Amino acid sequence: MHWRDRFIFCAEAIYKAQAETGEIKGHYLNATAGNCEDMMKRAVFARELIARPIASSCE
Repeated sequence: MHWRDRFIFCAEAIYKAQAETGEIKGHYLNATAGNCEDMMKRAVFARELIARPIASSCE
């Protein structure tokens, strides 16, 4: 599974759990990569993914 797919999967699970329980949920995403540029790209993607709700079939 590609790192973007993993991040999106985690975000969907977080939003689904929050909707079911009404509690704030979270998860640490591993953004490590082979070089600093890729690591920063992953970290920015994760921050933007969690900052804005995603359309999901879980809702």
